[in-house]
Amino acid sequence: MPSQTPFLKNTGFAHTHASANAYAKYVEQQGLFSVNECRAFGSRDLFFVRHAALRLDGVALIALESASLLLDFDGRKLPALILSHEGECHLRQGEGLWSLRVGDCLYTRLDQPRLEIKKRSAGILIAMVPDRLQQMAELMCRNVIDPEALRRRLTGQLAAGDQISDGRLAAPLAQAIDQVVTLIDQTTSADEALSTSLRFDDLLLRLVVHHLVPELRGHAPGQHLEPGITRISQPDLDSLCDWMRAHCHQPLAMDDLEQRLHYSRRSLQLAFQRRFGCGPMQWLRQQRLAAAHERLQNPLPTDSVSIIAQAFGYTSLASFSRDFNRYYGSKPSDLLRQRSK
Repeated sequence: MPSQTPFLKNTGFAHTHASANAYAKYVEQQGLFSVNECRAFGSRDLFFVRHAALRLDGVALIALESASLLLDFDGRKLPALILSHEGECHLRQGEGLWSLRVGDCLYTRLDQPRLEIKKRSAGILIAMVPDRLQQMAELMCRNVIDPEALRRRLTGQLAAGDQISDGRLAAPLAQAIDQVVTLIDQTTSADEALSTSLRFDDLLLRLVVHHLVPELRGHAPGQHLEPGITRISQPDLDSLCDWMRAHCHQPLAMDDLEQRLHYSRRSLQLAFQRRFGCGPMQWLRQQRLAAAHERLQNPLPTDSVSIIAQAFGYTSLASFSRDFNRYYGSKPSDLLRQRSK
């Protein structure tokens, strides 16, 4: 039965491979990935892959069909979508394992992934140019989310309170991406140059940004807020943030923020979530850690980790060390020791 997956029906794009070694070389010749291992999944299975690829300005689309495949490759940590079109496939990456069935769409960064197909399956991998994704995200998310929080979501270097960007897309976004891919296939079949001039790559990147920044999908202009919630103006929120930075050495609580700005707790939480992607106290913790990191890099002669922790609002040295290690990937004592030499 002919595959109904986009691009695989197009004889101008699809190539059939019956040799694992030849297919591995073909993949590497495309210039995106280097192959670590390529073979049929079962030891007695015949190797057969049908592969089609199309490059636009900001994305590369790869359609793949096989009945038995194990493909381990270096994905160069490229941001990518994996859209399952027929059957079921499995993706292993680090300690993660995703089983993708028809209609599933996964966003991830390709860090030494291992694709496993045990029965006839077909799907599409959409690899994105990181700089193009970042440019689109910055354009769309201006005044919506803190630039540093956005950078962490794009790179996967998440901090406490950040939303996890890896994972399955919500059904409406997955369906929209599937429709765009189908449209690219239809347009390319008629006129390959038309797909480039219509900038379908921009549309795919925009849909990915909507997955990474769910704040874009909430509270559109004219949409009513929940009862008891008042929208906080940008100047008011900027003023509060400046005050919190100036007083981050004090043990601030949500009550202090409410009294300072005279907005409800829920209004504050919503404003910070929309702007920075986290709650007020999580944002304050990030500011404290950033200030402590700067102090650790430029310590005073009498500084110790305990003194610096207390100077930036931490009453517990254990909590400070734990948060700092989680955020920066190193112990504050190690950094202080290096700078004190």
